[in-house]
Amino acid sequence: RVCKTYQEETVFAASCWDGIVGIYNRLDLKAKHYFQGPALKVEWQDDDCLYVGQEAEIHRWDLVLDEVTTVEKDLLSRPCGIFNLPDLGNLTVFTLEDGTIFGRDYRIPERVFSKNFGNTRILQVDAIYPKMVLGRQGNIVQILNLRDTFLYSNLNYQQSELRTLTKHSNDLTFLKMSPNATNYIAGLGEGRCAIRFIESDRGETPNDFYFKCCRERNNSSFPVLCCAYHPTENGSFATGGANGNFAAWNLIHRQRLRNFTTSTTPILQMEFNTLGTELVLALGPDWSQGACESTTFHESRVGIVEISP
Repeated sequence: RVCKTYQEETVFAASCWDGIVGIYNRLDLKAKHYFQGPALKVEWQDDDCLYVGQEAEIHRWDLVLDEVTTVEKDLLSRPCGIFNLPDLGNLTVFTLEDGTIFGRDYRIPERVFSKNFGNTRILQVDAIYPKMVLGRQGNIVQILNLRDTFLYSNLNYQQSELRTLTKHSNDLTFLKMSPNATNYIAGLGEGRCAIRFIESDRGETPNDFYFKCCRERNNSSFPVLCCAYHPTENGSFATGGANGNFAAWNLIHRQRLRNFTTSTTPILQMEFNTLGTELVLALGPDWSQGACESTTFHESRVGIVEISP
């Protein structure tokens, strides 16, 4: 289940493997729609519209008219990212697991652009204009520069060298770009995160570092599943993991501010509201290590945590 907050109120959309996409005002369900098959990704297009990504289709849900339009179908690979980047006007950028990146304007029936950055499967992706970060199998992270290369007729992204997280072999569990697009956080399956600064095209920078999280007192580790940057506190972010705990961190001082215990249910996704006063948590079964490893039943639900200054 994933969620995105919107506007100053804690209004968010949540999607689930059972195909239900709900619109909530805090924990009050305001609207929902059932899509046949798992709803994998959801992203606001504007105040009144959502994009929903499924296994081989992408839909646009008009909340005012309560109408759903299929904008992409018979995809050869499932969507792994949907991004509404205000700097690109009416364009929404989509990424597929096979490395295809394309843009759509809801007013035009065809794709505005499409290009494939193939080779290996994309596991995780995030974007803050003008950067997009792609996480591939083998812990390889690829940085794409969208600035000055975004042309309707000839999309040709500038591309940095591949950066390999060589210290650990676990596949990436998430990628999160900072609000100013100067760094990103990569989650790893062994209870660690890596912070990479986008200062150079030549591998690691002196400011890059790893830190431990999602660890228990007996030194057992759990996958780190999600991350969210605080919208107003510079350098502050939160991480959540498969042990049901989440922590607040300060990037500038490289220290943990506080550790929170919610439950034993894995935290799959998190997002601050616009003011940073509340943190929305999506909880449910953790399949990051495969369905066979998820042996404990966890009920899928949404929770809200109030954040003190």
